[in-house]
Formats: sequence, C-alpha cells, structure tokens
Amino acid sequence: MAANGSRNTTSDVGVATELLLAALRGARMNVEINLAALTDPVYVERIRTEASQLEDDARADAARARELL
Repeated sequence: MAANGSRNTTSDVGVATELLLAALRGARMNVEINLAALTDPVYVERIRTEASQLEDDARADAARARELL
C-alpha cells in the first residue's frame, strides 16, 4: 500500500504501520511473561533470540514503509 496505493491513503498506511508495531510490542511482552515461567534455559534463549529477530525485521519493514509514505 505504501508504495503503490493512493496518496489519499498515506495517513491510513502510517496508522496501520504504527498499530502493527504496537501489536508486536504487546505480543513480545506476552512472550516474555510466559518465558519467565519456563525452566529450560536453552529453549528460553532460543525463543528470545527468535522473538528479537522477528521484532528487528518488523521494525525494519515499518521503517521502509514510512520511507515510502
């Protein structure tokens, strides 16, 4: 949408991007809360690493979308 959509939707795309990032932060908080209850440190670290990578990727995607607005 940011690259090919109507310029009239710029603010809609911007708001959607920010909402997606907020949802991501909320999901990450839930993951961290649930990981605290687990006892397998290898698994916990693997999930934290994966979650961090997903969060980094999402932030990079959001930054690219903002650049296109």
